[in-house]
Amino acid sequence: MNRDPLSLAGMKMLAFGIVACAVATGILTIVAGLVSGAMAAGGALIGCLASLMVMGLGQLILVASADLPPKRVLVLALATYLVSIGVFLLVILALRGSALNLLWVSIGAAVGAYGYLTGAIIAYQKARIPILEQVPKTDPPRDTLASNE
Repeated sequence: MNRDPLSLAGMKMLAFGIVACAVATGILTIVAGLVSGAMAAGGALIGCLASLMVMGLGQLILVASADLPPKRVLVLALATYLVSIGVFLLVILALRGSALNLLWVSIGAAVGAYGYLTGAIIAYQKARIPILEQVPKTDPPRDTLASNE
C-alpha cells in the first residue's frame, strides 16, 4: 500500500470511521437492549457490524486503487456501492427467519453507516495534503484592463 499523503489521509479516514462506528454501535446496542430486549440489541449489533464491514472494505479498496486511472477508480467505487447493497440484502434475507428483530438490524445498519461517515468526514476535514496546501511563489497576474487605466 502507498504511503503518499493521499493514501495516509485515506487510512486516517478509515481509522476515524471505525472508531466512530464502534461508538455508535455501542450506544445503539445499549439503547436497543433497554428498549426492546436482547434480540433487538443483537439485531442492532449485526446491522452495525455489517455496515462497518461494507464501509471499511469500500474505503480500503478506494485507498488501494488511488493510483489507478480515474475511470477505473470510478468503476471500483460503483462496484463497492453495488456490493454494499448486496451485502445488506443478504443480511436481511439470512436473518428473515431468525428471532432477531429486523427493524433493529436495519436501524443498526443505518446508524453504523452514519457513524462511519461522520468519523471519515471529521478525518477528511483534518487531513493535511501537502499538494493542496502549496502557496504560489509568485504573485498572480494582474488584470491587464485594470493596469491600462
